[in-house]
Amino acid sequence: MQWVFNLAVSIGLFALVGSAPLRADDPTPFRLAVINERAQHPSYTFELYQPLIQELKARLAPAGIVPSLVAAADPTALTKLTREGAADAVMESLFIQSRLTPSFEPWLVPVRKGERAVHSVFFTAPHSDIRTLEDLQGRTLAFESPRSTSAYAIPKAYLKARGLRLVSADSEHPPPDAVRYRFAGDERTQGYWVALGQAEAGVFNNDDWAKLSSGVRLRLRAFARTPPMIRWLLTVRTDLDPALRETIAQTLMELHQDPEGLAAMQKGLISRFDPLTPADRASIAQSRTLLRHLDP
Repeated sequence: MQWVFNLAVSIGLFALVGSAPLRADDPTPFRLAVINERAQHPSYTFELYQPLIQELKARLAPAGIVPSLVAAADPTALTKLTREGAADAVMESLFIQSRLTPSFEPWLVPVRKGERAVHSVFFTAPHSDIRTLEDLQGRTLAFESPRSTSAYAIPKAYLKARGLRLVSADSEHPPPDAVRYRFAGDERTQGYWVALGQAEAGVFNNDDWAKLSSGVRLRLRAFARTPPMIRWLLTVRTDLDPALRETIAQTLMELHQDPEGLAAMQKGLISRFDPLTPADRASIAQSRTLLRHLDP
């Protein structure tokens, strides 16, 4: 099995299906795409979501629908496979979803890691003279990673929308009024960098802020926040058969109602799938407008 995962990484994506290729007379396939969250552990995605796929297979079998999981190595590989028609739905963050073609549209809201929506929190040291976002000019800001929605994409776009310039801290001659940013790699390191003076400010979501140890939080001070955004989103091909969409959506939204379905979701850190509300659609539109301020 290991050589399968190694091959998958080398080509940028892999399918976790667990069955033979479909023939023309086989039941209808449904391919759910995600990004492998740990590049050094390709089977991790399989461990997270295979229970969900297996539960869906059992529940959708009477309707002749065969779900499978397609995992991409990174956002670029995910975008490529959706453009090539190798996925029917994508479950990822808003930032990743914004890179997909217009042929995918919002469908359901997976409630993941206990949070349906989050907002980004900007923080600094208690004694710092940083009080507003404009005070970040000429300072160093710690982001998490280039893939993060709430700890990079949204806050960076939010700052640019307010007219601030952002450049990498590695730039040779950054403008004196620019916000210089660095990537810490994870939320805990962001907090430590700011607490220890290795960065003058940081930003991540309110859930990460709440999870900080009391010792670290006492050495930090929140001073600004972004508007709320959906934490995770399930999008679907716009041309997918409406009856097929309805059957799968109804099945997903019912999973949390019994122990077997809930257990299958919780392995992937999901507690339920919610229908989109008008407020959700407005929030998605606001976030997408904001993300247009990012560089291509």
